[in-house]
Amino acid sequence: MSEEKWWQRNNFKWIIAHRGGSSIAPENTLEAFRTASRSVTVLEVDIQISIDNVLFVMHDFRLEGTTNGRGEGRNYTIDQLKQLDSGYSYTNDGLNFPHRDKGFKIPTFDEFLDEFANQEHLTFIIDVKTPTAAIPTLVKLQEIERQIPSLHNRIMLCAVGPETNQILLANKPDHYPLFPDFTSVLKFVILSRLRLANWLYNHKHEVFGSIYAINFQQFRTQTRGSPSIKLKIASWLVNKLIGEVVVTPNLVNDAKQKGIPFFVFGAELDQPNAIEYCLNSGVDGILSDDPLIAANTYNTWAQQQTIPGLSATVTNIIQLLTNNQ
Repeated sequence: MSEEKWWQRNNFKWIIAHRGGSSIAPENTLEAFRTASRSVTVLEVDIQISIDNVLFVMHDFRLEGTTNGRGEGRNYTIDQLKQLDSGYSYTNDGLNFPHRDKGFKIPTFDEFLDEFANQEHLTFIIDVKTPTAAIPTLVKLQEIERQIPSLHNRIMLCAVGPETNQILLANKPDHYPLFPDFTSVLKFVILSRLRLANWLYNHKHEVFGSIYAINFQQFRTQTRGSPSIKLKIASWLVNKLIGEVVVTPNLVNDAKQKGIPFFVFGAELDQPNAIEYCLNSGVDGILSDDPLIAANTYNTWAQQQTIPGLSATVTNIIQLLTNNQ
């Protein structure tokens, strides 16, 4: 029997600030990560690379999504990106933009690591957005890990794009677990619904991540426009097989039977009902745009459960959340 890995040892749930918590502050800004780190212990951060080969923190390929810039971020130098306002597009109601001209900037990956990597209570999901950023990201992570050895057990990798994912899979160290790309996820979901996953799906990734519900809009930034025909067909088939909601107890169980932790993301996961459904389905990690709501929902849920071997870590997290309310 193979030795248990660090990402398999947790007997509590991972509550993750998706993009730093894009519902509570401008996404992927240092301010968002600071706010989130007071409520949860896992930060998800998106990485791209500029035209002058500097890693920077941003989810969308196009600048219009979150800033006052235009075009794709990869076509700008880091100095040009630093001139943009990362609080420009943030709004809770579509009418007011309270963070415009308040000094929110696009962080470099170095700036993110300088501030958060040495905080040993934090774990990181590093989502690499483009193939050209894959190797530089691995080089940077291993460089900083030599300076901060505790990072050895605090880094997970993600790449939704198949090409980027393959680069990471072929070059990453063994102690960085990697989430599958979206085509692998769709394949696993389809096979699981047909009750064939345990026979026909070959797990190449150490952790599993699924979208909560199918929504074509969520794939637009991955495909730089409309989803591909292949993706449309596969997603349509998933919809026909299981309906809108992707995550089910059977799907979660199919992954966990192989010792693979199951994570879920999606816009719905800032709603307590959706979060509770996922927890009751057995998921191990929830990526939420509102980590405070997710953490509080988990806190309430955990106190209602009889969890064998509830660790001191969970108790500490619950106390941390209570103190920050």
